[in-house]
Amino acid sequence: MKILLPTVLICAFLALMSLRAETPTSRTPYAEAMQAFESGDQETARMLLEAVLAQDPHHQAARLYLKRISTKASAGSALQQQLKQIILPSVDLEDVAPRDAFTFLSQQVETLTEGKRHLNIVWLAPPKAGNRITLALQNVPISEVLQYLATMANLRIAYDRDAVKVLPAVSATPQ
Repeated sequence: MKILLPTVLICAFLALMSLRAETPTSRTPYAEAMQAFESGDQETARMLLEAVLAQDPHHQAARLYLKRISTKASAGSALQQQLKQIILPSVDLEDVAPRDAFTFLSQQVETLTEGKRHLNIVWLAPPKAGNRITLALQNVPISEVLQYLATMANLRIAYDRDAVKVLPAVSATPQ
C-alpha cells in the first residue's frame, strides 16, 4: 500500500502535466497558435506552429494545423491575385463608415467585371468597428484599395478562397 500511493500520485501528476501541455487555454506556443488560428490571424498561427514543431517535430496537431493554414493561404492568394488584375479607375470616399466603403468596393468589382466577378465581403469585426474613411485614388488594383481601407479604418483583411474577411485589428497580447 505504501508503494502504491506514491506510484499513483506520480502517474496522476504526469498525466496532468501532459494534458496541461496540450490545453489550448494555457499560454504555450501551441495554445497561442490555436488562439491566433481561431481569430483568423493565420500568419501568427503559422509562425507559432513552426516554433512548436522546432521543439517537437512529432507534434501531430501542429502539423495538421500548418497543413490547414497552407491550404487556406494558397486559396486566399488566388483570390488576391484575381483582385490585383481588376483596376479601379478612381475612388473618392469622404467620411464614409468602413462597412459602407467595403460594400462600395464590392459593388465596383461587379460593375468593372460586368457581373462576371463578385467580391464577397465577410464582416467579422464588431458592427460599428473602424475609423471613418476619406480616400481618393486613381488606377489602383482592388487588392490595394482593400488594404488601404483596412489600414485607414484600423481593421485588417484576410483572404479566403471565396471571400475577403474584414477583421478587427490585431491588438497586443497581454503578457
